Amino acid sequence: MTRDLIFIGPLPPPVHGQAIATRTVQEQLLTAGLQIETLNLGVESRGSTAALMVRRGWAQLRAIIACITGRQPSVYISVGANRGMYLTALMALAARATGKTVVLHHHTYAHIGQEVPRMKILLALAGKAAWHITICPAMSAQLKKVYPQVLKTLEFSNIGSVDTDLLTLAREDRTEVTLGFMSNLTAEKGVHHAIAAFREALAAGHAQRLVLAGPCNDEASRQAVEAALEEMGDRLVYLGPVYGHEKVSFFEMIDIFLFPSTYANETQGIVNLEALAAGLPIVAFGLCCIPSDLDVDSCIVVDPHEGPAGFADATRRMAGQLGQQSRHALAQASRAQFGRLQSRHAAERSALYDLLAGVRPEGRTSSAD
Repeated sequence: MTRDLIFIGPLPPPVHGQAIATRTVQEQLLTAGLQIETLNLGVESRGSTAALMVRRGWAQLRAIIACITGRQPSVYISVGANRGMYLTALMALAARATGKTVVLHHHTYAHIGQEVPRMKILLALAGKAAWHITICPAMSAQLKKVYPQVLKTLEFSNIGSVDTDLLTLAREDRTEVTLGFMSNLTAEKGVHHAIAAFREALAAGHAQRLVLAGPCNDEASRQAVEAALEEMGDRLVYLGPVYGHEKVSFFEMIDIFLFPSTYANETQGIVNLEALAAGLPIVAFGLCCIPSDLDVDSCIVVDPHEGPAGFADATRRMAGQLGQQSRHALAQASRAQFGRLQSRHAAERSALYDLLAGVRPEGRTSSAD
């Protein structure tokens, strides 16, 4: 059977933003009828360190071999972060050397916000004919600004990863205000900032409860959550990791979603899109694609330079306003923004499908061009 392309990237488990987004792209391509050969770089963290390294090395070697020997005309590669970008560069070189169209999907921002040597190596080995998929027009514009040798870009939002059951959640007016934060709970993702913002909103009488969801991925975050539970008692609820219906229940429990991430690789935050679909107001730091995604009156985007104090102030203001506004009206505004992002994504999907199926979307390149 003839296949259209080689598809390389991490798939869950483990569960993280890039793996979820990569799985969504894979599923959408299969639904569109493309024939793909998938090389999964995701390796579950189980067993000994040596066994993990062997599994990871074998997955990477298979991907490089496929780029060399595969007869497919195109190779899609979910770009690795940090040191993983060197591996991406080797795959891109192998694909380019055998005459394949190279399509690189960027899911992280650290190498786009500023020039880094590993990205320069990737671009040199991939060549100027490579296509670069980003998540939003702002990300494409920044990529081209930092790396003028990037000539071909398309955008592809992560909105396809959102469970549309969230659109059916009812948002009812109630007297108490519950804040919520869901992510891998680390310092970079902002768990300390979420707790601090709630503490101030609670002291001001504007919020009564904070719900945290997600795994504590380091000891410092685990200690921060445990200390906050001891301090706040039943004012703080920690759910741990949530998936499927449990995730929907989390969004049903809360009235304002917080996203105080300062993570260097942050691009969009799929959880922000989920919160929009759930009809929630959002307070978030304005990294990468987040300002354009949350450009609606029901959300507050905080300049990262304002730091934790600025985020806490915005959270307190949003919580205070919520007591005076209809949750139904805010839900309508957030969901209308979600609908606009969905409509834009339909065109993005069409352009990406054409590219990967061998139809060059020369006239449909990035809006940032």
